[in-house]
Amino acid sequence: ESTSTFNQSAPDADLNVADIRNQWHKILSVSSDANAAEIIKSYHAKIRQYHPDRTQGLGPEIRAIAESKSREINIAYDWAMRLRR
Repeated sequence: ESTSTFNQSAPDADLNVADIRNQWHKILSVSSDANAAEIIKSYHAKIRQYHPDRTQGLGPEIRAIAESKSREINIAYDWAMRLRR
């Protein structure tokens, strides 16, 4: 597996909730006016990419990065869905 899909920054170093909320559409790779179905579809694709089963054999550093990215994706998704209510 290639590690090129992972942000190589330290885990949680950039995990700032305010920044994530401002950049949710970039994190989820959707437009800022995306509908709920588009957000959900992108969320599932993104979270699957960083799932522990996919990063299991990549070493502890990559797993830690994937965990951090998963948290970021979850925060972005939660915020995006709140905006759609």
